[in-house]
Amino acid sequence: KKKKNMSDIISLFKIFPIGQNIVKYLDKDTFNTLLGVGGQCADIYYAYQQELALGQYNDELVSKYRCIQTLKLHDWTQTETIPTDKLSVLVTLEVPVIDTDIINLRRCERLKTLKCKHLVNLSREDFPRGLKEIDCSLSSLTDDATVNNFPKTLERLFLCVCRTISSFNIHHLGSLKLMDCSLSSITDVALNNLPASLETIKLIGCANIASFNIRHLVNLKQIDCRKSSIADEAINNLPESLETINLTECTNISSFNIHHLVNLKEIDVSKSPITDTAIDSFPDSVEKIDFTQCRNMGNFNIRHLVHLKQIVCSQSRITNAAVNRFPKSLEIIHLSDCYNISTFDISHLVKLKKIFFYQTPIHDSSINTFPPSVDEISFCSSQTIRNFNISHLTNLKTMQVSYSSLTNTALNSFPKSLETVHMYKCRSALNFSIQHLANLKSINCQLHSISDDTNTLI
Repeated sequence: KKKKNMSDIISLFKIFPIGQNIVKYLDKDTFNTLLGVGGQCADIYYAYQQELALGQYNDELVSKYRCIQTLKLHDWTQTETIPTDKLSVLVTLEVPVIDTDIINLRRCERLKTLKCKHLVNLSREDFPRGLKEIDCSLSSLTDDATVNNFPKTLERLFLCVCRTISSFNIHHLGSLKLMDCSLSSITDVALNNLPASLETIKLIGCANIASFNIRHLVNLKQIDCRKSSIADEAINNLPESLETINLTECTNISSFNIHHLVNLKEIDVSKSPITDTAIDSFPDSVEKIDFTQCRNMGNFNIRHLVHLKQIVCSQSRITNAAVNRFPKSLEIIHLSDCYNISTFDISHLVKLKKIFFYQTPIHDSSINTFPPSVDEISFCSSQTIRNFNISHLTNLKTMQVSYSSLTNTALNSFPKSLETVHMYKCRSALNFSIQHLANLKSINCQLHSISDDTNTLI
């Protein structure tokens, strides 16, 4: 039986995709058995395994493998020089530090990805010619001089949490597509010298940036500056190629102007002090906006945003006037915990699908203006709704009114299209009739004391 099991394993390993990723298909016991029996079974393992992780490099061990493409060495100090024939086949190398006497990067002819926490004292000639990615994240040694020498072939660069960089110049990296310097000490000087090839930049939590100018980055699609010190001046100089901007928790912004960003699709300014002036400058290309917890805006006018599909204004100070000026293109609205709105009219939002008003003091008259296109509504914990009439919402599928103050009158107006109703603890609705809801599949009245007559009618 044991011979048959080993024969089955050998046959399985000969299937190319399984053989290539052999460790993923073996538990620890089977793996140890495989190496212990040796012979053909072990040969297959050594032939297919492409990734190897070691503390110290051991050439005798590595030589058993025929196609190691990813080598990870964990020990800071390596004592054994890696031979050229082993370096020349590597595609990915991960080491704590590069000692050129131990690891000659110029011999890594196929290397595409280099992960090294502490890259120092390397010239441009020390790097392999085809290198595409360098990851120095969490480095406490990598400095501007080393970054300045990075090879021009790079397409992806990661310098996250690098505290010893500031004013490097990588303008020569003409193939660079992505740069992540989140939580690093990068400054405006370095940003001003970035190559025009960049498509994505991440500057999350960068506290030493403010007024940089990257208008020359004509290929930039995404920039993420969450929790950074970016200021209005830098935003005003963002390139018009941008499609996505994240400015969450950026406390130094307020009245910027991005009218020139004609390709912008998404912008997130949640938890920021953005003002109505800045919002009014948004380009009409925008499709998605997040204003969550924005407390310095309220009466903005975005009627010109004719492509806007989703807006999130939860926990903001948005007003009735601003809601009345929402563009008719909107499909999803989040207005939860908005205490400055109550009586508005959104009957013009003919494409609206979903609307959320958790704990917002919305009035019945506003609900009565909801357009027939709506298919999901949530009024959870709203204590100002009572006798609204939504019988005209013929596309409505889901209704969430838990912990709200709606009455029997409102419930009796529910459209027959409804499929799901959630109404926990709706204490003002006891004697309603929903026999007309022919499509209803689920109703949840948990902890809700409805009358016996209503129970009979459900």
